[in-house]
Amino acid sequence: KYDIIVHIMNTKRLKKIDEWYHILNALCQLGYSIGWIGDDSVLEYRSDGPWDLIRTKDLLIAAQYINDCSLFIGTANVNYVIAEALDRIRLVEVANAAAGTIPRNERGYCINEWSAERIINTVKLILNKNVDYNPLEQQN
Repeated sequence: KYDIIVHIMNTKRLKKIDEWYHILNALCQLGYSIGWIGDDSVLEYRSDGPWDLIRTKDLLIAAQYINDCSLFIGTANVNYVIAEALDRIRLVEVANAAAGTIPRNERGYCINEWSAERIINTVKLILNKNVDYNPLEQQN
């Protein structure tokens, strides 16, 4: 079981992959376990981070990982829809290509305009770990 499941498609993200790397690395430093899910054909990821890569095209397997996590972070895609259907808390980037995706209710948040610090602080509030520590501040 992972605290956070991530699925970021290279065609639907707004932040640069390096910015996502820093966000996810900071969350790992805070003690959160992260599984980065997807298949190599549509997924852009940095494999040199402290997260697990979960390579699968099987949506039932993906759904099981998503159901077991506490938080889903990603771009608008089928895994986001699965997270929404399973009522997981979700942070999602919605690119123009996926403008029909509208995070709804208090468990879905559109993070298009959010800074890395706001994403990290929100994750800390949602998952309630190490609330006073932000490793991104110490990287400057």
